[in-house]
Amino acid sequence: MKTVTRYDRMAIMDSTIDDDGFLNITACPIAKPGVFPYRFSDGSELMEAKLPDDIFSPETVQSANSKPITNDHPNETVKPSNYKRYAVGMTHNDAQSDGRHLKVSMTVADQKTLDQIRDGKHELSIGFLANVDENPGEYQGTRYDAAQKNIKINHIAIVDHGRAGHDVNLFGDSAEMVLDKHKSNGGNQMTKLMLDSGDTVELESDAADKIQAQIKAYKQQITDAKEQAKQSKETAEETEKKLKSAKDDKEKAESDATKAKAEKDAEKAKAEKAKQDAADSIQEAVKNRLALEKKAKKVLGDSYEFESKDDKQIKVDAIKKLNDSFDEKDKDDIYINTYFDAMQDVAKNTGFDNAGGEFHKDSANETKLGNNLDLYDKKFGGEK
Repeated sequence: MKTVTRYDRMAIMDSTIDDDGFLNITACPIAKPGVFPYRFSDGSELMEAKLPDDIFSPETVQSANSKPITNDHPNETVKPSNYKRYAVGMTHNDAQSDGRHLKVSMTVADQKTLDQIRDGKHELSIGFLANVDENPGEYQGTRYDAAQKNIKINHIAIVDHGRAGHDVNLFGDSAEMVLDKHKSNGGNQMTKLMLDSGDTVELESDAADKIQAQIKAYKQQITDAKEQAKQSKETAEETEKKLKSAKDDKEKAESDATKAKAEKDAEKAKAEKAKQDAADSIQEAVKNRLALEKKAKKVLGDSYEFESKDDKQIKVDAIKKLNDSFDEKDKDDIYINTYFDAMQDVAKNTGFDNAGGEFHKDSANETKLGNNLDLYDKKFGGEK
């Protein structure tokens, strides 16, 4: 199962302004069981279920306590290192389930956010992480494609009005929000993939989706192989029956049985290879990413935020750290890769200090870079 970010919208009830001007909301419903649509930016739609055992589990209820209130959704999970940047309030410690809703009280304390609420910014959106179980099912007569498991609330965002059909505000009726995987407030969504070993790897959502799709395809191949193996087994059993009833054609029946067994073995081998290919693909992707981050850290330092950057952006940032005159415009991936590798050698030879050192382009460095880029032109016909 993969871990994904989801946003749900519910209504705020029983809100008051106290003597200090803070907005206090009592026992606000923030989630409920049901089957809800999540619509993605490519036009696809997924029906996901929040089942009572999951949404009302002690761990999920507890996760609603003492969580930040934010003004719009940040492009990353809220944590201690970025709390001051995003938080405009907090939930209380009274999270509970009434059998129909998960509720918690909260306080909004930021003046800018309070002013925007008074001006009409009335929607509340819950940000949470959940594992997605892709086994379909049915809840209260409604079919679903997947079920959310291990739901952990991260933050609650106050947002502008959403899509038509979801007119929910701070003082209105409740409804469920539709998710856009590529939100307009910027940033790349991160997805955690859970491997068969139980380990998890965190990748950008696009890359994770591609790997997840590959895994799903390999699993389908395994399923197909098992089905074919089952069919081969049935064929073998039918062949055995023919052997019993066709003693006069024993040689042909034995040939059929041998062929069926060979097909079964071939399908089993195919299934095993598909499973291994899936594991190798994931490990290779993780290995390449870790190797890049290790190289880049020598230049960018430990404080650089790798999580929200793709491979190309990390390389460009590393190059610019050493050469602030570098311009990546109109440069293709091969050029940037070649330049990045050349800069790595130069940084190593010049003793570049990633704690704040600077790169000076002396004649030796420029000659080494020039030789590498000339080699790039000869091999690929690129432009400097």
